[in-house]
Amino acid sequence: MRTRRPALLAAAATLLLVTACSSASDTKTKGDPTSPTTSADSTSPDPGTLSGQGYSVVIPADWEDITTQAKQQNSQADVAMAEPQQDQVFRTNFNVVVPNEIDAGVSQAELAKEAARELKSVTKSAVTPISAPDFDGSPALGQTSTTLASGVHVSLIQYFVVKDGLVYATTMTFDKGHAAEAKATLGTIIDSWTWAP
Repeated sequence: MRTRRPALLAAAATLLLVTACSSASDTKTKGDPTSPTTSADSTSPDPGTLSGQGYSVVIPADWEDITTQAKQQNSQADVAMAEPQQDQVFRTNFNVVVPNEIDAGVSQAELAKEAARELKSVTKSAVTPISAPDFDGSPALGQTSTTLASGVHVSLIQYFVVKDGLVYATTMTFDKGHAAEAKATLGTIIDSWTWAP
């Protein structure tokens, strides 16, 4: 029997390339009562928490919950957040796509190969494997690539982790010129990741 391919990461990359280039006229959704994924409001001093399918993650201070917009553009979006829109052309942003089931026999090497193939199909650039942090005690695989979006050279860092037969794919997308800040923020986001009981 043929194993099921984890077709997740291209969806994550595509989602971020679309939502990242939003304009200053976009509606802020942090605290939007119609969005079931946020527990904060725009006047709260706490950054807030987004709850996805089987996990929760803290929104970095001053960032916005853009899950509602992301879902409108890509039905595979589970949670999404971004830095506030200011004068920059490209907003640093992070998302998680809806987790997919995966056959128990799929190896990490097979996952990594498929993930690289899918990301390369989106960025049209080389994909480099990178070390990945644990997600609340669960090991992850990582990869990175670059592409051009709205005339800006952007980098994508993707982590994916298997938990209870599901693959969770995350993507952080940022202007290459803001790599240090973006990587620090990504570390904070992943450190806040908590699996649902």
